[in-house]
Amino acid sequence: MMCIRCLALLVGLFFVAVARGQEPHLAAIFPAGGQRGTTVEITFEGKDLKAVRTLFCSHPDITAKKITDNRFAVTIPDTVVDGDYDVWTATLTGLSNPRRLVVGSLPEVNEKEKNDEPATAQEVKLPTVINGKFDPGTDRDYYRFDAGAGQPITFHFRSETLDGAARPAVTLFGPTGKELLHDDGRDAEPMLHFEPRDAGSYLLKVEERAYQKGDNVYRLAIFTGPALVAAFPQVLTRGKTQSVTLYGSGGKPAFQKIQTDVKAPLTADPDGGGVRSNLPK
Repeated sequence: MMCIRCLALLVGLFFVAVARGQEPHLAAIFPAGGQRGTTVEITFEGKDLKAVRTLFCSHPDITAKKITDNRFAVTIPDTVVDGDYDVWTATLTGLSNPRRLVVGSLPEVNEKEKNDEPATAQEVKLPTVINGKFDPGTDRDYYRFDAGAGQPITFHFRSETLDGAARPAVTLFGPTGKELLHDDGRDAEPMLHFEPRDAGSYLLKVEERAYQKGDNVYRLAIFTGPALVAAFPQVLTRGKTQSVTLYGSGGKPAFQKIQTDVKAPLTADPDGGGVRSNLPK
């Protein structure tokens, strides 16, 4: 016969398991970022997210106001530095897991429906950041933009570092419909550079390379000018001025390496943030 103490222990473990199963899980947010100095409506999905009370961000100046149970108006002050931050939802049963939220300086647009054919491609104006999602996994997104002759353009796709699952295939077509550029599939988040020979309307096709299902949320930045690829060293001592080498590509004239002095602040956000996708002018 089971002793009363053992029975009490099993009952306790059962309720702990039930409680853990009810912990909120944040599966995705859309869009996965916004332009600083604006208010962005963000929707989210997941499990056990009923009666969400609020949305927290790792940057104290980013605030959220509830619109519906799964939609919040997120205000990003202009003083927030470009970079990657985290957001959590809070419910009566606890705090969810974090999801990445990107803050940038470029204008942003959300993907519109029915842009899955060249004839219905979504018109965008450069520079821009496009917030999109491959849904279903076989979805294809087309974007059309105007570019001038000799105008350097950079395309930067992100999903994996935003907790997404999309592995893209990116293809650029010229004004005559000829394929001009295609990523080689080696990078999970490709950055491509292109300099048009002719002015005109260009068509960009983006799709999930393996047509896989999942949280295929992405951000696609299209901008002119040079792109910052890496920096060394990546860690600075607080309060000290150190020499940093910046590595980049694209732009006119193109740059490969620039050395500059950077003074690290005495205090910094422990989140760390991220690098800017384009150099300050």
